[in-house]
Amino acid sequence: MSGVRRASFLWFSSAILFSLFLFSPALALSTRELRIENFQSEVLVMADGTIDVTENIQAHFVGGPWHGLYRTIPVEYVTPQGLNYSLFLDVKRVTDGSGRTLKYETSRERHYRKLKIYVPDADNSTQTISLEYVVSDALRFFDDHDELYWNVTGDDWDVPNRLGGSGCSTLTNPGNPNNYIKTQCFAVPVAPSLAFWNANCSPAPVSVGGPVSFPLCFNLRGNAGRNILIGPGLTELDFSLFKNNYIKRISERFNVQFRAEIFNILNHANFAPPPMPTNSDIFDGTGTPSPTAGVLTRTTTTAREIQFAVKVIF
Repeated sequence: MSGVRRASFLWFSSAILFSLFLFSPALALSTRELRIENFQSEVLVMADGTIDVTENIQAHFVGGPWHGLYRTIPVEYVTPQGLNYSLFLDVKRVTDGSGRTLKYETSRERHYRKLKIYVPDADNSTQTISLEYVVSDALRFFDDHDELYWNVTGDDWDVPNRLGGSGCSTLTNPGNPNNYIKTQCFAVPVAPSLAFWNANCSPAPVSVGGPVSFPLCFNLRGNAGRNILIGPGLTELDFSLFKNNYIKRISERFNVQFRAEIFNILNHANFAPPPMPTNSDIFDGTGTPSPTAGVLTRTTTTAREIQFAVKVIF
């Protein structure tokens, strides 16, 4: 069978993370945007119970720098009987639109298999990324029926709702490393009606490990757009002093210069974006607000540094 849907991914660049959003410490995010223009997935069920999956992702990289994208694939499920069920995923190929092999790294994060795919020359371009992989144990056989466990595009709270109201015209607290993101301005998506929930929502999401009831809808995407948050930014003032000492006994231009250089003279802390996923996910897999969301724990520049140097000019 095959399906065409837009998917939700995590993207990465040289100084970023994105679980909900993209960050760039030194640039306004309006200069960088990544769009998934098309997502196609072809799933072939084989006689031995494995499934062959081919995905074609058309990504539009606006601005830069970009180094590629993340594709997260759920490999653990909860059956209607409340039992955990694990799948085994074997990646065969990752290529670009011309069939050239792309470098990728694989890891495990919660109930996902996570692929970090490197895309060369991605800045200001539209790229096609093709994935081919085989999944074992996705098809289960019973006397009176068969069951296929496969989520084409992923699940859970990838995109929450952005709230309006007092204090939410901006979504960050500049200068507040303990609460940089205004987490109170986001909420998990819920089904608008019971009929909608019955028709569209998963009754037993993987990350919860059991059934959920109306109005929780874990496979419903919220209204929060991409590029809605701006990183902490970078500000630094350097200072230097030097004294020239011409030694004319050697030559008219021979100069021994003594220098004192102070980097980050104001000792200003330039914070990096919140680490992913510990401080970037506003909600965990159950929809519970994360107490560490939006906490800044790292800096992009050093503390004040002083160095002395001697420079010989001739």
